[in-house]
Amino acid sequence: MLKPDRHSALGLIETRGYVGVVEAADTATKAAAVDLLAIERVDAGLVMIAITGDVASVQGAVAAGAERASVV
Repeated sequence: MLKPDRHSALGLIETRGYVGVVEAADTATKAAAVDLLAIERVDAGLVMIAITGDVASVQGAVAAGAERASVV
């Protein structure tokens, strides 16, 4: 289990459907040095990923993942 420290950040991406969230997770983890914490079903059709890492990495990963998810 990952232990957060004072320099870690949490990023969330929520999409409609599983394909979009898989694309977002793949892109986010390849875009920056972040760890994928969870893939969770939020509601009917909504799926969310949670990533963690340092602030700059999480910001970049969320931006890249959200951009990719919007294309799918």
